[in-house]
Amino acid sequence: MDIYMPDFKLWDAEHCRKYLVASDYADAARAVIAAMHSQVGELKVDEQGLALRGVLVRHLVMPGLLDDTHKIMRWIATCHATPISMSWTSTIQPTKPKPNRVSRKLTGVCTTASLNKPSTTHAP
Repeated sequence: MDIYMPDFKLWDAEHCRKYLVASDYADAARAVIAAMHSQVGELKVDEQGLALRGVLVRHLVMPGLLDDTHKIMRWIATCHATPISMSWTSTIQPTKPKPNRVSRKLTGVCTTASLNKPSTTHAP
């Protein structure tokens, strides 16, 4: 395997339990991403921008759960000897909308906030 593209959805154990039915999801995601990164290193691309080797972590910014995004971004940015690339999106379209805080569209204000709010959470 030359390229890994894991998802890192949520950080908070309670959010993981509620939305993913796996309270240990974030711990497992961190362990797996670290293992992938140790195998293939940082993302390398050719002159056309085509990925050749490395890790590209995907993250979906969830409405109302920006603290999770901040903590994930902080961990990605600070916990590895070489960089880990990240691709994130703010598009969410629940197939079966439920009356909860993540079944709504993400606003431009939320997207900007996810980039601008400094995280005070320290990585494990």
